[in-house]
Amino acid sequence: MTEIRDVPNDRWKALRLEKELLPWRKGGRKIVIADTLPDYWDVRMLPRDWSQKMVGHLKSITDRPIVIRHKESSVPLQKDLADAHCLVAHGSIAAVESVIMGTPVFVDQESAASHVGRVGFNDIENPVYPERQQWLNSLAYCQWNEAELCNGTLFRMLS
Repeated sequence: MTEIRDVPNDRWKALRLEKELLPWRKGGRKIVIADTLPDYWDVRMLPRDWSQKMVGHLKSITDRPIVIRHKESSVPLQKDLADAHCLVAHGSIAAVESVIMGTPVFVDQESAASHVGRVGFNDIENPVYPERQQWLNSLAYCQWNEAELCNGTLFRMLS
């Protein structure tokens, strides 16, 4: 998603996730890094130890506790985000889920959450708390099913 578009909320409402959108949480202590699978790093030609390097970077700029959340963790994300100041991710769905759960994010510009989080990882003490509804509407308009591809809906909406 390259921009937040002026689209209606019908597709977001159809997902029936309104109750999942929690108020922004402020005042958490720890930083959660959302790690991902090696294939993700390989496709983007990034080092597989990106998360470990991020720990080192963050330790140089903050004294907050840092936790790495592995992609295949069996612990619910909501539990890992308890008492979280923020979630740090390159481009993980965990960042989108974090924003919906009210935890601020620091992400790469490629992330779908870049429009409602802080891009970059140097200003970790200053998260942003923007309005999220239009972002959610736009995000919902970036999801398509097979019928919409076949019947031309996708192409009409992108034109």
